[in-house]
Amino acid sequence: MKFKLLVLALLTCVHTYAQDVKTIKLKNQPIEYAPRNFHIANVTDDRENTTTIGAVHIDHTGELVNINLQGGAAPALQAFIEQNVKQNDNTTAINIHIKQLKVYQKNGSGAPQVVVEIGVGYYIQDQLLIEYSGNASQQGGPEISQTIEGLVRKNINETLTRFDEWWASHKNQFSTSGKMVATGIKMTVEEGTTNGNDDLILYRTRRPLTLDDFKGLPDDQNPGAVAVTYSGISVSYNSQIQDGRATVKVVITPTFSISRSWCRTASRNAHTLNHEQKHFDLTGLKACELMTAIKNYPFTPEHYEQELDALREKALKELDAEQNLYDKQTNHGTIAAAQTKWTNDINKRVAEQTCY
Repeated sequence: MKFKLLVLALLTCVHTYAQDVKTIKLKNQPIEYAPRNFHIANVTDDRENTTTIGAVHIDHTGELVNINLQGGAAPALQAFIEQNVKQNDNTTAINIHIKQLKVYQKNGSGAPQVVVEIGVGYYIQDQLLIEYSGNASQQGGPEISQTIEGLVRKNINETLTRFDEWWASHKNQFSTSGKMVATGIKMTVEEGTTNGNDDLILYRTRRPLTLDDFKGLPDDQNPGAVAVTYSGISVSYNSQIQDGRATVKVVITPTFSISRSWCRTASRNAHTLNHEQKHFDLTGLKACELMTAIKNYPFTPEHYEQELDALREKALKELDAEQNLYDKQTNHGTIAAAQTKWTNDINKRVAEQTCY
């Protein structure tokens, strides 16, 4: 019985609240501006509270009355645009998201000023292109509802005009899905850092490895190995597009992992260290080659991400193949003549590189 009474009370409360909202119907009056570069496909209300657009004093009783557009803000704007905005369906389909729609009064000399603030986002599908916000105000007359209605229509006209002008000069920078694209590109590449990670050693010719750098636990599943160097190349980039030009910064970071590299106690000697150092040298050399390849590659604005990824994959594949060949020909450093040949060749390449 208590549960039924509670439901009844809630229903009564909602019904009373709905009676307190005064609705305003937008006039079917064509706006001054007809967009030339887009048409509105849909209007969505993103506001948290869609039951009202504000509260104003309707009469001289001093009582605040909640205001809303007839049918709700999104349906009202959708219907108004469909009936009063001349649109060309062959232009870009744009979705409008209402971010803010607020009506209030502020006191001044004479009658209070009625203010309408509006903020909308323009989207292609679910991709935000740009947001606009603005406001319009007018001294309230005897019928404030008419003042509010006129200010809402004025705001719609102004925001459609501003977006149409912006879209005319920026639409070539976006794909059909709304993703920004570029017509030009500037690619830069640099060596990264360890970002304070004490487990990593950044490749430097002036910072050779020491046996103390091998702090990992030996792999008991691989009893034939006396040491393992765990090194690699990370590739990251960030980009921004401005005025149709993409600026891409690529960061290449060759590192050695202290905790994952290991050396058995019986093999902690200069010979083993030299063999492992050459593994790390190969990593550094390939990172340098990749930086050079990126600097010299003719990237395209449309496909630079795929092109960069292809260069990265090629470099890592080549590095893996050379590391395996090095171990195969030297038998992991146990064939002295082969080890000497590889050592001399790698030392020569390190001396000739220009990255470190």
